[in-house]
Amino acid sequence: MGLAMADKIIQEIRKSKWKERYDWWLEDNWTSRNKRIDFKNERKYLKELYGCFDKQKVVVMSSSQAGKTEWLISEAVYSIDQFNWNCIYFLPTEKNFGQFVNERVDEPITNSQHLIKSVKQEKTQGLKDKVKDSVAVKKLKGRIYFKGTQNTLSMKSTPGDVVYVDELDEMDTDKVPLIQKRLHNSNIKKERWASTPTLPNLGIHAKYKESDQREYFVQCPHCKKWQTITFWDNVKWEEIDGEIKNERIECAYCHKKILPYKCEGEWRKNNPKSDVAGFYIHQLLSPTCDLKELIKQSKSPVESEIEQFYNQGLGLPFEPKGSKISDSHFENCKGDYKIGEIKEKEDIFVGFDVGKVIHYLVMTPTKIIDFGEVDHFFKDEVDLDNSAEEIIEKYNVDQFAIDAMPETRDSIELCHKFPGRGLYVYYGLDKPKKDEYEEREGLFKWIEVEKNADKTETNRTVSLDYTLALIRSRKIQIPLDYRNYPEFADHIKNLVRVVREDTKGNKKASYEEIGPDHIAHAFNYANIAKEFYLGDVGLTFL
Repeated sequence: MGLAMADKIIQEIRKSKWKERYDWWLEDNWTSRNKRIDFKNERKYLKELYGCFDKQKVVVMSSSQAGKTEWLISEAVYSIDQFNWNCIYFLPTEKNFGQFVNERVDEPITNSQHLIKSVKQEKTQGLKDKVKDSVAVKKLKGRIYFKGTQNTLSMKSTPGDVVYVDELDEMDTDKVPLIQKRLHNSNIKKERWASTPTLPNLGIHAKYKESDQREYFVQCPHCKKWQTITFWDNVKWEEIDGEIKNERIECAYCHKKILPYKCEGEWRKNNPKSDVAGFYIHQLLSPTCDLKELIKQSKSPVESEIEQFYNQGLGLPFEPKGSKISDSHFENCKGDYKIGEIKEKEDIFVGFDVGKVIHYLVMTPTKIIDFGEVDHFFKDEVDLDNSAEEIIEKYNVDQFAIDAMPETRDSIELCHKFPGRGLYVYYGLDKPKKDEYEEREGLFKWIEVEKNADKTETNRTVSLDYTLALIRSRKIQIPLDYRNYPEFADHIKNLVRVVREDTKGNKKASYEEIGPDHIAHAFNYANIAKEFYLGDVGLTFL
């Protein structure tokens, strides 16, 4: 038998095993920038990630240029080629879809004789109401739909077997639940989440914490000690006349120079009880790491550049100063009274946030008086002192505001029970109308009340800006013993202000929760009630 015939037989055997051997399929069909993926040398740290194909859910928290997109794309193409699955690939926006697909998908397909024969390219158009569905589609046996998460109609239009989420932290958090719902009718239900992190406990960092939290350990070739590679323990350099010289990665033990991507390595789980595979990958593991640039970023006096150093360079979350209320803000606002104490007569306001229970916060124009939770809207003869109605009566409230959602009927009824004293509030206002509001100042400018009704709208971000500014600027006192009730501070600290760009490049601020935040919203509703009550002179209704 000739060599050519032997090679052909070997190739046919390998091809027949592609369905069981993802690694063989990759070796035979996939290229990245016209190169095969090298798991034996420079990219050995990625081998275990690619070996997680059978895992139901995989999470990758990584720096930029760490290989996460290549992993997502190659697995998606493998899934449709070998299993006929429908895959949905989510990106933050629809911007530059064509360029993304051409560079990351077309090139490896074109380089594969097997894939080029079976691929069909489609474009879908035509959701109902003639709304354009901006989605590129690659069809082999199954399909990959590339979709932006800013188009809600497009997100809802396509069911899938596997979802691939690329740059989760750049997506609106209220759109994320729609991603998982695309799998509702599938028996496969696989999820792949990857992103550069932004803030602690948000987005990909939150998902990584729920995973088995794998970290890559390397063995020093000199002293044989195992270690993770970190910027602070392993990156060394000298500075000569202000210039960075002799930058290198050293073993943390013997201090000899090492190249992490050439070292023997293994992944270790920090949370082995989780059934979610989670990987933390950073640039220091990569042969293309620009160490000098990383060092320069670490020394920057500009906070935004330090943020990029952590997020993009090290693949770690970073919390900029001022993004949320801190413990020091609370300490600076401590008064000389305890929770529930009212030492002098002042106007009283209450805010109610509605969820599984109703959280409330009681305040005066200058002090937070009380906070907590109740189970009912109205008095219950069996379960006394456990309703919003009783809180209003207990404090003889001058004005209250209650979350209009999700129990709108009960919120309206509570307002009607106290005529002229209640507002039910929607977070729906985009911006105030200039002709009616140009003379107004502060938060009051952002409160719209329907004529002859209690229905109120405000802008969620703007109203929270004004309310939380009361604590930042020490314009309100909090009880001396607030630390005895940690949920008060925790709920307010769990709101983080982030700024993202939309498809047109416009920056938009929003508050995202990294944990329970109900008391923070109760505080916001109470402040809205206060602003409405104290600013009601000459109010122009809609």
